[in-house]
Amino acid sequence: MSVWTTRSQNRDRNYIVFQHSLRGVNYVVNGVRFRDSFAVVEKHSKTYNALKRVPVLRAAKEFPLTHLANLSFISRQSDIKTVYGQDVYLHYLKAKQQEEQDNIAKAEIKRLEDEDRALQAREDELRVKMDLEQQAREAAAAGDLAKAKEIEAAIPEIAKCSHRNDKGELCGKDAYEFSPSGWCGTHLLEDPRLKEFGIEEKPKYLTKDEVKAFRDKAKEVLKKAKKQGKF
Repeated sequence: MSVWTTRSQNRDRNYIVFQHSLRGVNYVVNGVRFRDSFAVVEKHSKTYNALKRVPVLRAAKEFPLTHLANLSFISRQSDIKTVYGQDVYLHYLKAKQQEEQDNIAKAEIKRLEDEDRALQAREDELRVKMDLEQQAREAAAAGDLAKAKEIEAAIPEIAKCSHRNDKGELCGKDAYEFSPSGWCGTHLLEDPRLKEFGIEEKPKYLTKDEVKAFRDKAKEVLKKAKKQGKF
């Protein structure tokens, strides 16, 4: 059948864009209208099979229906209806919508995969950091301060906060430069290592200004400890 029609056929058809192997073809071949060497046919239909039997069309290129938007004579979507008919136009809109949905789904899958890879990289980095810190402590406890210093120099800097919530999920904020555990400014006062540097546990009931003052004081102590090489 020739696919050009002014009406919808009310059925799904697997339309494809069929490119003539010769350039500039603007005539009807086996009942199929070509425009600048491009036609639309239903894949594996009688019309399609008849075209494939034409020697010059055996190696013709095939594209998905959404390829119509790339043709030079299609400047607006409505041009598809004018050139190829209502049924092709409606199938094109459906294919375009499906393509957009597929692209959104693929982008979301990629985003999640990227997040998983980044999270795994953070977990690996934290594991290395903890292992090296343990080795440094053991070397220092054994009196081998030179080895302890060497190991400490290899401990990676943590870029993201390593605080975990109740579900064990890592915080995604930037780590505070002077946090001994590599935590962010928000979680800094929850770090159990603060006691090592004489910073008392933050009182439960403080005003907003009091919390800020407490955090600022803790930061000054930690900056001094960092410069002294205590962590």
